[in-house]
Amino acid sequence: MKKNLLLLFVVSFIAFSSCEKIKDIADVSFDLTIKKEIQESLKGTGAEGQDVISLSVLNEDVKPYKDNLKKIEIKEFYVNVKDFSGTTEDFFVKLSTSETLLLDQQLNLKSLLQNATPVKVENAEYLAKLSNQLLNNESVLVNYLARPVQSGTINTNFKLEVVVKVKVTANPL
Repeated sequence: MKKNLLLLFVVSFIAFSSCEKIKDIADVSFDLTIKKEIQESLKGTGAEGQDVISLSVLNEDVKPYKDNLKKIEIKEFYVNVKDFSGTTEDFFVKLSTSETLLLDQQLNLKSLLQNATPVKVENAEYLAKLSNQLLNNESVLVNYLARPVQSGTINTNFKLEVVVKVKVTANPL
């Protein structure tokens, strides 16, 4: 009787632990790129740019799995300067969610555009927090602020592109 009970226990343990492995086989992964543009036209004294952008992982491929998201991993997060004209080149640029500061840097926008240099968010802790926020909410609002480094009258136009490359894993089971 003890042998049968032990055998039943071992078989049950193997069966249940195997179920999780079998379930993992059904995982579906998507690589997606989220792009958002911010257009600014700053004129006058004390002008600064502010905006809120929404980052969402729910594209047409991911929507059917919306209730079964398992993991979201941010592979890359960067900002490109797509256009620039004007008298003021240096700005403090800040990107943050309600919980996470993503970027807070002084940038020369004209130089970044001329050199086609992206500004990367590379802090693993920040990216992990943003990944969790996306997993829990499917979208996250990112606050943006651009303030000139030097005070005075400005007349500057620029376009920034926020790019987030994400791997989404879902399981329909």
